[in-house]
Amino acid sequence: MEMQILDNKVQGRVIDKLRENIKFGTRLSIISAYFTIYAYEELRKELGKIEKLRLLFSEPTFVKNKKDINREFKLSGSYERGLAGDRYEMKLKNELKQSEIAKECANWIREKVEVRAYDEEYPLPQKMYLMENKKDESACIFGSSDFTSSGLGLVSSKKLEANTYIKDSIYTQQLLNQFELYWNDKDKVKDVKTYLLKSLEEVYKENNPEFIYFVTLYNIFKDYPEIIFAEEIDRYLHNGNKISGDNIPDDIRAVDNERYRVYDSAKDFIGIYELREEVLYPVKIFYEDNK
Repeated sequence: MEMQILDNKVQGRVIDKLRENIKFGTRLSIISAYFTIYAYEELRKELGKIEKLRLLFSEPTFVKNKKDINREFKLSGSYERGLAGDRYEMKLKNELKQSEIAKECANWIREKVEVRAYDEEYPLPQKMYLMENKKDESACIFGSSDFTSSGLGLVSSKKLEANTYIKDSIYTQQLLNQFELYWNDKDKVKDVKTYLLKSLEEVYKENNPEFIYFVTLYNIFKDYPEIIFAEEIDRYLHNGNKISGDNIPDDIRAVDNERYRVYDSAKDFIGIYELREEVLYPVKIFYEDNK
């Protein structure tokens, strides 16, 4: 038996163990609160090999909860934002690839994925990644990580993750038995594959005016380096104020007289700024506060 703690920082990443254990013909079973197309993109080579995936959302998703819990990702809310990425994926979103990724992901789901959601007041207690292999040892990961870029350890995050990885067919089978109980509970689980595909279609609609507008802006200014500011700077950005160079993130090597694409902490495009004597001055503001 092989065992390891995965915290996506110093003790190993979830994605590395998924890549290591997903093989041709793997039967994959996942419990997660979220499923994002960017996490799919990073694993699409491996996910293309699997025989099938059973995806079980651990919380009410697309279905009316029995006690009408007001949740962010119910169908009446905006689950599409969950599909398009979590808040730690903002840099990936700015690459404007989500339409292409969503189309590819939808085709893969139609072919290989069953999708259900746990329709209860309380969510399932933990996340699971169960990799059932016929010719090789099966493996499992269970703990806190969702199927997102931060949950898999692909992007830096302040969120603390605690997962256990075990490579052992007998132990994995025990967790599969538990998964089967959740998956086949007709009173608590609903099939939501159709709704997931409809939401993906919303993500990859290319011809809506907002999409075309932002694609145009991106192509005009794509050669400018980007800066994404912390939340405490948002109010200054939204007011069109100049920004002290001291607030520029440490990973940005800002250069005087250079222009930048500036985003707030929610990855909303603010405008074009120019750095002069360690101060960012707005050149052109595109942000409109419609909230």
